[in-house]
Amino acid sequence: MKKKLILGVTLLLIAIFAVGLTMAKPAEKAAKQCNDGIDNDGDGYKDYPSDPGCASRQDNSELNPNVQCDDGIDNNDADSLKDMNDPGCASPLDNNEVNGVCDDTTDNDGDTYADYPSDPGCTSYSDSSELGTVQCDDGVDNDWDNAVDYPDDGGCSSPSDNAEENCGDGSCYGFEESCDICVADCGYCDVCSDTDGGNYPFVFGYVYGYANSAFFNNSDYCTDASNIREYYCNETYFGDIFGWDDRNCGADGYGSPYCVEGPPYDAVYKNYNNYYCASGECDYTTTPTWQEWCIYGCTNGVCDYPDSCSDTDGGYYPFTWGLTYGYYNGEGYNSTDACVNSTWITENYCVGNYEYSDTFNCMWINATSCSNGACVW
Repeated sequence: MKKKLILGVTLLLIAIFAVGLTMAKPAEKAAKQCNDGIDNDGDGYKDYPSDPGCASRQDNSELNPNVQCDDGIDNNDADSLKDMNDPGCASPLDNNEVNGVCDDTTDNDGDTYADYPSDPGCTSYSDSSELGTVQCDDGVDNDWDNAVDYPDDGGCSSPSDNAEENCGDGSCYGFEESCDICVADCGYCDVCSDTDGGNYPFVFGYVYGYANSAFFNNSDYCTDASNIREYYCNETYFGDIFGWDDRNCGADGYGSPYCVEGPPYDAVYKNYNNYYCASGECDYTTTPTWQEWCIYGCTNGVCDYPDSCSDTDGGYYPFTWGLTYGYYNGEGYNSTDACVNSTWITENYCVGNYEYSDTFNCMWINATSCSNGACVW
């Protein structure tokens, strides 16, 4: 029993001594970052002397706080990327992370927006210009009002606005400005109205409207007692929007004949028209004028006549010149006896109310020749 106790105490002492030796042994030192074979800062280089952030093998940081592209910080640009992950860094020795004007935290085009993605003119951080292609962000005075882009041009509501024009900027330009939309810039549209409806000299009127932004108002007026200046609008014009016509009101004279019923008889009348100009319009007076009585009636302004025939030489007398006259189907006629040649004659004569004629040789009735519409011996 005593031996067992001694053995146990001995083993305990040995164990305590072993633990003490273990605790008393110094720990191994960790390798420095510049000598650990690892690319600790992710710049594509590791350890001294390859990594430019390492001053020696004892350096415990591969970062270089004096160089933007190797300091572990997103320096002064807009992309939230740092060091060699930043496309603005060409190498760990690069001391500028900025990758173009769309990454420099500056409003380069003056539109109150800076860099990608805030500035609509930037398509990426590496874009070389903050200007875009829309009118309000292209650096051009598109509406010729001496103001360029947003916010300087009053026609731009934002840098994304594609129309610089705005009413009141003194420049009439683009589809959004025209005379019917913006009088201030474009003036009044050419327009013409005519109160008498056109070129109508027998109705007084006046034309009014705008031509080349100037208001006009011109009334028809008499140039003298018989002539007028008539104003009218040109519906399709090249030049003036309105025109005028200097013209005579009309020629005085008789109109067409017409019938007037009796008593005592029907008659033919004609109207005498007297044209004149007064108060800016043409007018005329009409005076009915008698022409002839129609004993047998009147039709369409012509007297009706029954068929008739009269002969001044009394009938069929070729040795006496004569004239036949009368009416046939309402039309008047007259015919004279006449020589056809030195021996032949045409003799006109009446049979009842109708005219007849006969052409023959005077020698057939023992005459020698024809002279002055009669056979002679």
